[in-house]
Amino acid sequence: MAVPHSFRVSGEILAKDISEQDFVTQYGEQSSCEWADGCAIKLPDDDQHCQDVSGFLSALFTNYFAASDQSGTVAENPLLKTPMGLRRPDILVQTPALDTFPIEKASLIVEISTPDSHRRDRVEKFLAYEASRILEYWLIDMAVEEALFYQLNADGFYELAELDEAYLYHSVALPRLQISPEIFWHDKLPDADEVIDLAKAMLR
Repeated sequence: MAVPHSFRVSGEILAKDISEQDFVTQYGEQSSCEWADGCAIKLPDDDQHCQDVSGFLSALFTNYFAASDQSGTVAENPLLKTPMGLRRPDILVQTPALDTFPIEKASLIVEISTPDSHRRDRVEKFLAYEASRILEYWLIDMAVEEALFYQLNADGFYELAELDEAYLYHSVALPRLQISPEIFWHDKLPDADEVIDLAKAMLR
């Protein structure tokens, strides 16, 4: 698929006309910075509920691998190389696990979107992850309580996946993993023991 060479980036620009290598050297260890269109971009801080949802999903994916015979890695805010820059997804899942920096492949990406990141997550990162042929992209919009689950089709484009009759989403990257979007809007998310039980229940 065609990838635009330049596009309007969103976020606080820390530096312009910076090379990818210089960005990695200067900002690569900063989990709040991305590189796109030759710019170093500072990402806004997440609020507590966004952090809680990210922590819950990271724990769920980690316990999924622990309970299954599938190998994989779960990373929060890693540096991911795409055809449209170096991005930092909220959560990245690799199957099987690979060890590169920046990361060059992923099976599943999660972005937890807020009003400050609305355009970046729904446009810029959507196109970047699609161009990278990442199998699944979960976009969880906290402001409007909307969870969108995209799956890559045979032509290399994202299609919005439908939920089943029980209002559950079924992952294709992680077989038998299923989740109801309603869980993201709860004030109290599952605790550590409940997450372990949830992951085990999926794989029975």
